Amino acid sequence: MLDGIIFGGMINMEEPTRPQDLSGISYTSIHRSAGSHRIASFLRQHGFDIEVVDFAPSWQFEEFQELIRSRMTPTMKFVGLGATFHMNTETLWRCFTWLKETYPDVLLVSGSTDFYNLHLIPVDYLVVGYGELAILKILEGTAKYTEEVIDKEGNKRRTVHALKEYPAYPMRNLSIDYEKRDFPQPFESVTMETSRGCRFKCAFCTWPILGVKDDHTRCSNDFRDNLMRNYDNYGIQRYSIADETFNDYSEKIIKYADVVESLPFKPNFVVDISEQTYCIPDLRILNILRACGLMGIFMELNHFIVRVLLLSVREWILIRLSKRFWILKITSLSIMVFIVELLD
Repeated sequence: MLDGIIFGGMINMEEPTRPQDLSGISYTSIHRSAGSHRIASFLRQHGFDIEVVDFAPSWQFEEFQELIRSRMTPTMKFVGLGATFHMNTETLWRCFTWLKETYPDVLLVSGSTDFYNLHLIPVDYLVVGYGELAILKILEGTAKYTEEVIDKEGNKRRTVHALKEYPAYPMRNLSIDYEKRDFPQPFESVTMETSRGCRFKCAFCTWPILGVKDDHTRCSNDFRDNLMRNYDNYGIQRYSIADETFNDYSEKIIKYADVVESLPFKPNFVVDISEQTYCIPDLRILNILRACGLMGIFMELNHFIVRVLLLSVREWILIRLSKRFWILKITSLSIMVFIVELLD
C-alpha cells in the first residue's frame, strides 16, 4: 500500500503565499519536478511505495483534496512537496493547511535548494539541500533540526539542513526512475544529474557545493542503466543535466561520452558549461561534447564576456558589451534569441 506522496513542480511566480499577502500573478512551468522524482526513486530503493504528483502549482484546491482523499491509506507515512526554485503559492499554502487539519497524523515534509523557496508552506519539516539521507532520518523520527523564523510575526519552521547534517554527496547512484502512473511521454525533456558539486568557487554563485577537488560523479554504469530504462520503458531521449558545470573536468565528459557512444539510441542533452575551463576553443573537447549528445547549452557569464558555442558549425563567438547581451544561438534544430540582464 502507498507509503507516501510527493508533489513537485517548477514555477515562475509572483503569487502571494498567504491570504494576508499582496496579490500577484504566477506562471506554472511545464517541466516535471526534478527533486521529487529523485527522492521518490531513492525511497523506492529502500522499500517504500512512493507516488509523485507533478505540476503541483497547476492543481486547484478542490483537485488536491480529491486526489488526497483517493490516495489516503492507513499506511500513509507522509506527504511531501519539492521545489527547485521559489514555489510559495497561496493554493499550496491552502492545500497543506487543509491536509494538516484533516489528517493530523500524516507527516508533512517539504524540500528545496533554499530555505526561502518553500518556507511559508505549513509542514512539519523543511529540508534544505540534497534530501535523500535527511528524509530517511525524518521518517525514522531521528532527524536533527533547528527552529527557523519564517515571517515577521516570529512563527518558526522545523528545518533540517541536509548539507550540514546529512550530506548526500558524492553519490554514485543518482538514478531518477519514472513509473507508469507518472505518464511519461517520449517527447518530454526530463532532468538528470551526472555529479554533485562544482570545481569553481565563483563569488556570485549560490550553488551549495563549491570548490570540489575530488571525484563527485555518478557511476558510468548507473548513468547508462538509467538512460536505457527510460528509453526502453517510455522512449525518453531528451535530458536537461542539472550539474552546475558539466565541463569542469575533461575526464568527466570523456566518461559520459563513452557511455553515450555505446548506446543503441542517441540521447540529447542540454547542459550548463563554463567558459573558465576552456578559454581557447579546443576542438578535441568540442568533439567530445558533441559525442555526449549535446543539443544546447547554458553558458556562464563571467567578466562581461560571453562565449557562445555553435555546435552545428563548431565555432566560437566572442561578444563583449557592458550592460545587455543579445545572443543569437543557432543549432541544427532552432534559432533562439536570449536577453541577459547583467547587474553591475
